[in-house]
Amino acid sequence: MAASGTNPVFPQLSDTNFSNWKFRLDTLLDEKGVKEMILEPKKEGLTGSDATTYATKDAKARSIIVQCIPDRHLEYVKSAKTAFDMFSALQKVFERPSVMSKLYIRRKLLSLKCDDDTNLQDHFIIVDGLLRDLDSTGAKVDEDDKVCHLLLTLPER
Repeated sequence: MAASGTNPVFPQLSDTNFSNWKFRLDTLLDEKGVKEMILEPKKEGLTGSDATTYATKDAKARSIIVQCIPDRHLEYVKSAKTAFDMFSALQKVFERPSVMSKLYIRRKLLSLKCDDDTNLQDHFIIVDGLLRDLDSTGAKVDEDDKVCHLLLTLPER
């Protein structure tokens, strides 16, 4: 993920890309060997080298998360003490499993149409992204429904 020169390029969170940003962040944290820091809360009672290792990994994970967040979203994580807390705070803001989120995504999915000038592969990627977003809200969408949603977006001819 390095750009030209020595400065790495970090995926930036926006108001509309949480699902893709989360995937990129997971991959980046895994590459850096600190993905586990966002998966579980801090274990109490760590001592000695275990405490030092935890602190080092957590600091690295927190640094990566902060570098992947634009200034306008930093307020969500400033009070978090650990990488797990930071990531949880962001999930609460951007990955809300509310009825309104489900409705919004379903409405986008149902109103989506593939035009004649739209690249079919790009259209499939958009549909797949919406279905993943819907799945991340906790909505149950079986494979038959996914196929139906895709077919409904295609031209009738």
